[in-house]
Amino acid sequence: MLPFYIVSDLLVNYGFIDILAFIFNNLIKKIFGLSGNASFVIFLSMLTGFPSSAKYIKSLLDNNFISIEEANKLIRFTHFSNPLFIINVIGSIIIGNKTLGIFVLLSHYLSNFIIGFIYRTEKIKDISTPQKNAQKSLSEVLTKSFLESFNSLLIVLGSLITFSLLTKIVYYYFDLLPILNLIIESILEITQGLFKLKTMRFSPDIKALISTMIISFGGLCIHMQVSSILADTKIKYKNYLISRIFQTILAPIILIILLFIYRI
Repeated sequence: MLPFYIVSDLLVNYGFIDILAFIFNNLIKKIFGLSGNASFVIFLSMLTGFPSSAKYIKSLLDNNFISIEEANKLIRFTHFSNPLFIINVIGSIIIGNKTLGIFVLLSHYLSNFIIGFIYRTEKIKDISTPQKNAQKSLSEVLTKSFLESFNSLLIVLGSLITFSLLTKIVYYYFDLLPILNLIIESILEITQGLFKLKTMRFSPDIKALISTMIISFGGLCIHMQVSSILADTKIKYKNYLISRIFQTILAPIILIILLFIYRI
């Protein structure tokens, strides 16, 4: 995450957003009801995975590239898992079928886009018109970027350690049925839940459906990371939470439809 966070700050400060906004402004406005500047968050979130979207949204909001209304819409549908993680880890290792991993990826991304499309009509007072900030030197930008990126990573790593410990406590001290362990670990921290799923004797299709639900909700660990990153902003965490519950229902439905079409 660290290189992506640093590079994203450099891109924000040196005009890359203007290029994306010029190219994708009409498309983003028609599909999601947002300014072209929002395309920066969408594309980078798709590449890096959660909870990076919260960091990018906060960065653009702090630099006046998006309005608070746009930020509250973006947080709903930019919950993307890293594509390589889905295909190589979930597909090849957890499910044991890379093709199913690709379908999990498609259902995960499509469910996000559908949520964004559904909320496109949500009223916003104004589509942002960025204020030009004074140009900063490269050393100033890098220093600020390093500090903010390390603070974000401390939040991520701290919550990972905390929730990984909680899952170990559940596993070692509570004699639960394997399926209950899977549910609890998935709700707490997704990687623990996914590797628990790998040991379960489910068919590949069922593993794909459960994996889709796990990454769509994100686990309380990811929720804590997002909430902490957004803590000093006016972005509503409840928008993120409600959309993740919605996506947990929507994504497996999309996966079932995709698999049905593929196998006809």
